[in-house]
Amino acid sequence: MQTIRKLIKKVYHVLFSEHTRLRNENTQLKSNISTLESQISALNKELDPPTPIPSNENMFLSMEGWSTQYTIDGKVMGGPVQLLTDKRMKWHIDVVGGVEGKRILELGPLEGAHTITLINHGAKEVVAIEGLRRAWLRCLVVKEILQVQKARFLYGDFCHYVKNYSGQPFDCVLAAGVLYHQTNPAELIHDLAKVTDTVLVWSQVANETHPSQTLTTVNVGSKQYKGKINDYSGARATSAGYCGGVHPIAVWLFPDDMRQAFIDAGFVHIVEEPIANTIHGQSLLFVASKKTNLKKIPLS
Repeated sequence: MQTIRKLIKKVYHVLFSEHTRLRNENTQLKSNISTLESQISALNKELDPPTPIPSNENMFLSMEGWSTQYTIDGKVMGGPVQLLTDKRMKWHIDVVGGVEGKRILELGPLEGAHTITLINHGAKEVVAIEGLRRAWLRCLVVKEILQVQKARFLYGDFCHYVKNYSGQPFDCVLAAGVLYHQTNPAELIHDLAKVTDTVLVWSQVANETHPSQTLTTVNVGSKQYKGKINDYSGARATSAGYCGGVHPIAVWLFPDDMRQAFIDAGFVHIVEEPIANTIHGQSLLFVASKKTNLKKIPLS
């Protein structure tokens, strides 16, 4: 009998210890579940914040990563870059004798500031193609807030659009800040000759120090052009305001190679204006055309 009692007591202690352990684990589990629920709730609020009062300001704030500075209902918003007053755009427009009544193809509108400038100077229509989804969505926000009626903002690869375009030629193409984001900028330049007679250009170009020390060449048929490789190092995946190329790397042509690519493509008349270096090195500002009616005007 004594032995049985000892056995029962031992079993009781074992069961009690197991019960205590399970109860403690259950308490910890409840705590973990509560923590996870709080984290999920916070994440849901971040991904899908409470619906705000309808306003232009809230529409603008719905998108992150702005580069361009806008004034929305009297408030200065967006990024630090004042592209709406970009003197390079005014120079481009003056060199071609104005854009009133013209159909223009814009490559890489970013956030629509140059698009608005073209329309404000009388452009009949601007077809603007943006390859970065977030930037394209910001263009749509700007179009809605500022009621930009004469612009079409398309999302996709403008290189494919240009290569396969079969419609009426555009009066000119704006290629500002895009050629140095291409894997083969020379091929895009040659393809542009199929869709327009005139290209408005601003672009970074390679030099001794930029963008890297990795030399390369790109080819269009039998023509070869020298440049350097720029590696984006995954920046597109980590930055809401990323405004580089759609591929992991790009090729920056050397200045003479970029000019020669336009000449080889048939844009034999080039009006170029000296422009200061940027933090990324040397850049070129010019208009290249198959026509002879370009004006030589200083940048002001």
